[in-house]
Amino acid sequence: MPTNGKTIIKDVIAVCNYLTDYGVDRNNDIASTHSYAFDEKTPWNVIRDVADACSTSDGAVGFDGYVDPAGNLWIFKRGSQTSTVDLTDKIIRYKVDYDVYRVKNKIKVYGGDAYNGYDWSDSLTNWTCEEGTMTLPGNYICVQENTSSHRAKFYRTVYPYTKLAGDKLQYPSSIETVNFTFQMTIGVSNQSFTVKLLAPDDSNYFYQTFTGFTLGLWIDKQLATGPDGGWSSSGSPDWGNITKIKFEASATPTGTYYVLLGGLKCLPLKTYGFAEDAASQGLYGVRMPEPTVDSSLTRDDDCAKKAQSLLNYYKDKVTTITLTTFGNNAFKPGDMLYINLPNDNISGSFRILEITHTLQDVFWQTELLLSNEPIMIDYIFRKMFEVQKTLASNK
Repeated sequence: MPTNGKTIIKDVIAVCNYLTDYGVDRNNDIASTHSYAFDEKTPWNVIRDVADACSTSDGAVGFDGYVDPAGNLWIFKRGSQTSTVDLTDKIIRYKVDYDVYRVKNKIKVYGGDAYNGYDWSDSLTNWTCEEGTMTLPGNYICVQENTSSHRAKFYRTVYPYTKLAGDKLQYPSSIETVNFTFQMTIGVSNQSFTVKLLAPDDSNYFYQTFTGFTLGLWIDKQLATGPDGGWSSSGSPDWGNITKIKFEASATPTGTYYVLLGGLKCLPLKTYGFAEDAASQGLYGVRMPEPTVDSSLTRDDDCAKKAQSLLNYYKDKVTTITLTTFGNNAFKPGDMLYINLPNDNISGSFRILEITHTLQDVFWQTELLLSNEPIMIDYIFRKMFEVQKTLASNK
């Protein structure tokens, strides 16, 4: 059963009598629910997995965590905590390192099977209108005709994979069925509605055309693909390389007409998201890693949010600062600490990743490892939370 991430983490801590959940998501930022099987997993692995997957109400992903000396586990939205320490005139020495190799600025995320009921016509995401004017008045697409040509043309992009082999994407694409419902408004004659599967382009496609249907009523279509599906072809299309699903309507109007499209499901239906950053590409060129695959994402919007989260993580160079200051026990992992180093043109907030205290005689120094990289939670937990009990529970 799907359970809020904060609840899962608190349940895990309940089996660790040396920890308290006092500091777990005190601002109630975790909005996402998760379904995991946790039999014979250590608390560390459970908390890390959930914290990495948790998201806020606006879809942002990323939570930090650490264990303080009193045994309180703290989990909080990344970047939300500000250090109370002022380092003005208190920096003894420092070293700055830069890393541009890890920069990635074009991210693709492929999800899993779309949830039951999800269709491609309840959003304008990944749709393009070639002729006419496209809107989304409800859970269906509405295209007003081009009043000059009396045609409407619009298409939805299909992404090139259908299933996973382990952690790898299998190419090319393969659609087994195309299901949709459509209507054309009354006030026309000689109506025609065509669905095309571009395989891969406008010169090579499969198509079916429908005429003589009743105006003003929804018409349901369930079309099997392949040689036996009743499709005609133009050019040399390839069933294994479908890139777009295109709809075209034409009629002889007595006034302006509209085409409505709903319930578009291409099975097996997979989800996809994409994000890129032009400023980063201008500085470092286009850098794209292998696509990320997360079968738990069941909507295109979920994939797009994860792609944006990863883009935020990878698009900038990383500045790492190793800094020594006077001893202070107010530093906390994950806090944002303002650093001003005029000689290195550095001014801004950096996250505290590591804290090392050194006491020699009566002289107390604190060494900090800081970074502007939105580093994943795994690093801080690996340093601060080494728990190896076995947990047997299901969420």
